[in-house]
Amino acid sequence: MTNVLTMPRDPFRAMQEARARREKAPKALTLGQLMGISFPEQRALLAPWLMEGETAMIWAATGVGKSWLALSVALAVAGGGEVLGWRADQPARVRYIDGEMTERTVQDRLRTLLDSGAVQGLDTEAAGQNLKIESRQGQALTVDFHDLLNLEHQDRLLDDLRRDHVELVTFDNFTTLSDSLGDENSAGAMKPALTLMLKLKQAGVAAILVHHSNKSEDNYRGSTAIAATFEVILGLKRAEDPRVDRRYSAGFLIKADKFRARRDDTMEDRRAFLIDGKWELDGIEDQQATRVVQAIRSRRYVNQKEIAEALGIDQRRVSEALNRALAFDMITEAEWKKCREAAKELRKGATVAFDEEDNPDF
Repeated sequence: MTNVLTMPRDPFRAMQEARARREKAPKALTLGQLMGISFPEQRALLAPWLMEGETAMIWAATGVGKSWLALSVALAVAGGGEVLGWRADQPARVRYIDGEMTERTVQDRLRTLLDSGAVQGLDTEAAGQNLKIESRQGQALTVDFHDLLNLEHQDRLLDDLRRDHVELVTFDNFTTLSDSLGDENSAGAMKPALTLMLKLKQAGVAAILVHHSNKSEDNYRGSTAIAATFEVILGLKRAEDPRVDRRYSAGFLIKADKFRARRDDTMEDRRAFLIDGKWELDGIEDQQATRVVQAIRSRRYVNQKEIAEALGIDQRRVSEALNRALAFDMITEAEWKKCREAAKELRKGATVAFDEEDNPDF
């Protein structure tokens, strides 16, 4: 009788096992092979910062407006529209996974954005078909909702997204979609989140992770390890505005903390406010105000006409920018007067002493 332990292996089965090992093993390309590949042009889902197959994070403190922005972006991508100067040239399939808001709240916010025309040039019919919302609060208690750190949940989600040909998935927000997270300040604890982002890239699915800020509101919460895989990180910081119509709206300063591509004006620091469901931007005006303040503090110019000539802009623009700077406490009337007087004295060849609070900016 043949000993079972010494029986020869089935050659067909051995071939199957060898093939399976090869399929799981990472592949390597020679330089010639890599340079010989013709990759298709990478499409912008929302130009210039959201590209197909790439990942981004949007972080902000509670109540600043990160979910309003994330929903606006989802609408723009799903319906091929423009929001805050960012443009989706054609509609794409979007999955919005929300772990916090009720379905009623999501519905109310989307209706507000749609009715106000917050996304310009939106194809509402396309958006209605392309955007799918999964709300945790809308599920039965028996449903095992998404945990972004659970590897089984990740594989389940990836299969679903690929079946549905989803091009962008938004997770709003990390805290409510990571039930198994222990210490968020631990790089090891955050590693499964990075694994998910990398899996999504491999699958060609773009992703946006909405996240909370830390207590001081100067950065995102948790370990810095979470930022490793993102191409783009947008920080939204509270923006105070003295105008009455903006005091009770969503408002923030958009700062691109990380952006690997070439920046344009839409990726510079800008203030955005959601007024009656419609976005308003203050970016260009803020930049002009900053330039005018810097010119004033240089103590080189005695009036607005000279500043206009130095900056190469119309004198009316200088006046508007100065009024804006005064309204936002970027400079005071007293400092403006001191700087004018100092400029006059310097032209006479006098030595002028400045207080520290004058904060010269050469």
